[in-house]
Amino acid sequence: MTPDAKHAFDRAGFSRRDFLKTSGVLVVSFGAASVLPGAAQGPFDTRPSHIDPRRLDSWIAIAADGKVTAYTGKCDLGQGMFTAQTQLVAEELSVAPAMVNLIQCDTAVCPDQGTTSGSQSTPTNFNDRNLAQAAATAREALLGMAATRFAVNRDQLTLDAGIIAVKGDTSRQVSYGELLSGKAFNLQLGDQAKRKPASEWKVLGTPMPRLDMAAMATGQFEFVHNVHVPGMLHGVVVRPPEVGATLVSVDENSARALPGFAWPRHRGTRA
Repeated sequence: MTPDAKHAFDRAGFSRRDFLKTSGVLVVSFGAASVLPGAAQGPFDTRPSHIDPRRLDSWIAIAADGKVTAYTGKCDLGQGMFTAQTQLVAEELSVAPAMVNLIQCDTAVCPDQGTTSGSQSTPTNFNDRNLAQAAATAREALLGMAATRFAVNRDQLTLDAGIIAVKGDTSRQVSYGELLSGKAFNLQLGDQAKRKPASEWKVLGTPMPRLDMAAMATGQFEFVHNVHVPGMLHGVVVRPPEVGATLVSVDENSARALPGFAWPRHRGTRA
């Protein structure tokens, strides 16, 4: 308790214990964001942008050689999310992690998934929505294509290492790359697409070396504060000596001798 608060209690004639014993409150709250059209979304949510999160192609792409590219808006900040999300996609599509290229947090091509923090990436992408739902939708779509190709029911198909085959007939098999031929899925995320049960997991939930560790251990990993782009400048904040001070003038010559010194062409603009 702060001194001024204690003084107020003493002046009122009762202690903090008395206050807590004689006061009570019932707090009832309701979350209605999901039922209100246009309601604001939380900081961790996936939201519409120029990348439509309802489209399968916003999350998953498969090249003609069968390699999988996955897109995520949840970044690896040292917690191993890059490796874990790669495992998620590899598991749902039954391919090796080495066949998955994960693109994370590229605002030009990745879904807008808000903030990466607070352990929210797991419920966001690993439960039944977003990246997990997309990978499951892709798997179901590929099985459907193969069933049509071979004129069989889906339960007559097996799936392993990116190859779909007819049970008992290894001569009738097709790869993901052959099914799509490098084309887009052009599908919505499927609400009915079911995740693989944990009892069938071979990649997800198993120990795996972090995919970014070798680059970090050998000094090849580029941390954000080491990123340099053409024409990039660095600025330094010069703070006034006291609160409320007003800038009167700037002596450019005091810094002109510093290496890399640059001054805005127009005063008042930022370098």
